[in-house]
Amino acid sequence: MVDFGDLQRVDIGEVWPHELDFSRWLAENIKDLNEEVIFNIDFKSVDQEVPTWNGALRVDLLCDATFPGSEELHPVVIENQIYPTDSSHLSGLIQYAVAFDALGAVWIATEASAGYIRVVEWLNEHPNITAYLFTIEVIKVDDSKPIARLVRRVGPDPALAHEGGGRSTNPEESRRRREWWKRVRKALARECAEEFGIWKDNLRSWAGDTRTEEYPLAGMPMEFYVSVWGCKSDVGIWLPRGDHAGYYFDRLKDMKGEFEQNFGQPLKWEQYRGYRYIYWDDYDSYGYAGDDSKKQKQEADAIADAMKRFIKAVDAVASSIEPYGDS
Repeated sequence: MVDFGDLQRVDIGEVWPHELDFSRWLAENIKDLNEEVIFNIDFKSVDQEVPTWNGALRVDLLCDATFPGSEELHPVVIENQIYPTDSSHLSGLIQYAVAFDALGAVWIATEASAGYIRVVEWLNEHPNITAYLFTIEVIKVDDSKPIARLVRRVGPDPALAHEGGGRSTNPEESRRRREWWKRVRKALARECAEEFGIWKDNLRSWAGDTRTEEYPLAGMPMEFYVSVWGCKSDVGIWLPRGDHAGYYFDRLKDMKGEFEQNFGQPLKWEQYRGYRYIYWDDYDSYGYAGDDSKKQKQEADAIADAMKRFIKAVDAVASSIEPYGDS
């Protein structure tokens, strides 16, 4: 029997008494943030307390990054706080993004309320900026050294960057992507609204509420998602990093045969950078790269049908999984 340690949360104020202390730490450990975003930060470009608007405001961190589809560097602003999200820091984030004409904006706080989460989601619904909201926590096991952990609450999944996701700096591509996603969202709302409630979008992919309260095993850390690309689309669920999510992924994989039978087609089961994915994709889809409106409608309907079958497949097996910690 393995003797596990006790996970403990550390008071952030003990680690970083002031926000400036946290900013300094992040500047020195910018690689940790870079792993969680879809753009690639130029580590040498990171600068702290950069003044703008004649010195009236100072952005916590300013850096340059390359975005999917382009090798050109664009500014990214980072706003930090060692407290829960509030209006003053949101205002600062937006003002910094405007002042530096940033293509990326990152907000980090200890807690994120639903209202501010929705605001950052709204920012991502517009093609001119890629916005992220992270929460930061410090943990340790027994008497080990503390570890800082960033948890992505809003923003494109970096695991999908290599497949062409994220913002495009090409206006025509952005327009096509928006139009294609509108078709997909209409089909989703028509076919899946009864099962899944309100749909949201950020031009590239959709991630909905976890619906854990509706499952027999409350607490499954899972989200359904749809991603739309230039030449294909995929539908599925993702589970985050950690033993908790890994447990449910393994239990679902134990029932792979039953799961895929309920869905009606084979699925892909993958792990990438610690995240787990179970999904269906269609490489015959025109996506936003096609001009055949009839074909696009058919593909949008197929995506919605796949999501509906995916929800039913999850519901069919979820009740047979023992909750994490009870097995």
